[in-house]
Amino acid sequence: MRTNDASSSATKNRRGEKSLSVRAHQQIDICCETLCDKEVVQDYIKELEAQVDKLERANKLYEKLHNKLMHEMPDKSGRFFICGALGDTDDFGVPERLMICPSYGSDGFYVFKKERDYDAPGY
Repeated sequence: MRTNDASSSATKNRRGEKSLSVRAHQQIDICCETLCDKEVVQDYIKELEAQVDKLERANKLYEKLHNKLMHEMPDKSGRFFICGALGDTDDFGVPERLMICPSYGSDGFYVFKKERDYDAPGY
C-alpha cells in the first residue's frame, strides 16, 4: 500500500513535488465529506492501486519474455545473438570467448572475452 507521508522520497517526483497519488489522497477528506461516501472511494482507490501493481508486474514479465524471444529469433527480430564460442569451457560450460552477431545476415561478429571466472556473493 502506498504511503500518504509527503516527506517520503517515494511520494515525490523529480522536482520534489508531491505525487499525484499523495495529493489525491489528501483531497479525499475534503471532497468526500460533502459529496460521497469516503470509505467507498478509498476502497476503490486501493483496488485500482492493486490493479496497477499487478499490471506493472505483468509488464515486467512481458518485457523479459519479449527480449528473450527477440534474441531467440534474430532472423525475424533483427536483434543480436550468440553465433559461436571459442576456447576452453569452465565447469558450467561457459567458454572463454563468445562470438556475437550484431544482426541476422551480418558479415562479421564481435568477440566478447570472459574477464574472470564465476564468482558468487558470499552471503
